[in-house]
Formats: sequence, C-alpha cells, structure tokens
Amino acid sequence: MTQSVEKLIQEGGVGYFGAMTASVSHEIKNCLAIMNENAGLMTDLILLSQQRPPLDLERIQSITERITGQIHRADTILKNLNVFSHSMDKPVQPVDLSQAVQLAASLGRRISENRRITVQHQPPEKPVEVTAPFFFLLYLIWTILEGALDAMPSGSTLDITCSEKKGLPVISLFSKAVIKPGIEKAMTLTASQHLLTLIPVEVAVDSTTTELIFGLPRPTHNPLP
Repeated sequence: MTQSVEKLIQEGGVGYFGAMTASVSHEIKNCLAIMNENAGLMTDLILLSQQRPPLDLERIQSITERITGQIHRADTILKNLNVFSHSMDKPVQPVDLSQAVQLAASLGRRISENRRITVQHQPPEKPVEVTAPFFFLLYLIWTILEGALDAMPSGSTLDITCSEKKGLPVISLFSKAVIKPGIEKAMTLTASQHLLTLIPVEVAVDSTTTELIFGLPRPTHNPLP
C-alpha cells in the first residue's frame, strides 16, 4: 500500500466507509420497520375476521404487496452494500462510470432524503468505462455530491449524467439551485487533494450552468503511484 493511499484511508476513507454503512443500515432498519408494521396490521385483520368474518382479502393482498416491495428494496440495498464492501478488493479495476455514480448516490440516499433533496441519475445509452481504484472513485463522487447537497436548499433537485466529451469520460452535475460554492469547498478538503493524486481528474465548475464536469482519462491499466 502506497503512502498516499494510507494517508487517504486515515484522513477520510474510514469516515466515508462508516458514513455509508450507517446510511445503508438505517435504510435496512426502515425496511424492517415497515414490514413489521404491516405484519402487525395483517395479524389485526386476521383477529378481527375471527370476530366479524369474512376476512378482507383485498386489504390482505395490499399488505402483502407492501411487504414484498420492502423485501425487494432491502435486497437491492444489501446488493449495493455487498458491491461497496468489495470495492477495495483490487487496487485498480475497470469501472462502469454510470454504475459508480448510481452506487455512490444510492449509498448516500438517506442523507440526501433527510435534506429533502432529490438526486436524479440518467444512465447513458452505452457504458462509459474508466479504470480506477473503485473505492476511492466512489469516495470522490460522493465528496462532490455531498458538496453540492451542502449548498442546495431543501426541495431542490440534482441531475447527474455520464457521457464522453472529446473522447474523455465525464460526469456532469446540474441543478437550478446554486451548487458551485459547495463543490468548491468540498474540493479544498485534504481528502479531496489526496483523491486527486490517485485519480487523475480535472474538475471544472461552470458558473453559468452550475455544472460540474470532471474528465477522467480513458481506461489505462497502470498501477497506482
């Protein structure tokens, strides 16, 4: 492990991992709470039907559908957590940039929802691939997203797209709300500076469109410095 990686893990990586696992665990707990509430409601209906039949099958079906929906939601959350937990398996690896954005946003969904901010990600028509340290790419994306969230008022929407511009993979962020100050502040963090030494990214904030674009180089298979 290089000194820059060790420093990055110590100065932010552990905190990022902890924040995301806490966010995910709260989402899973919420799923379980909703399932428990609906299971209790179903029990009440069954007991009621024993006193005043017949059993309301439509309400039972509605309850089971809600429980099934929460099971699917929890399954998706756990799959994301599994991918996240394996993101440090390799020093560098090919990564679908759109999937990385989706994962970073999904892991932090509870944080954005608590701030009542909607994060929308539109996948590209074809994959946009980069080769990078996956965990630190997720960390960098979340640093940018959180910076934007910090600057946005409640009720705002943040749109994220992935594309290729001039042959380079790009992530673009746009909001009608002002995001520039938050992103610029996020990029001054010590952890951000370390991230930029591991992942060669150009960060540009357009003051007119409040769009953040960072052009990652085409995939290479060079090891970390």
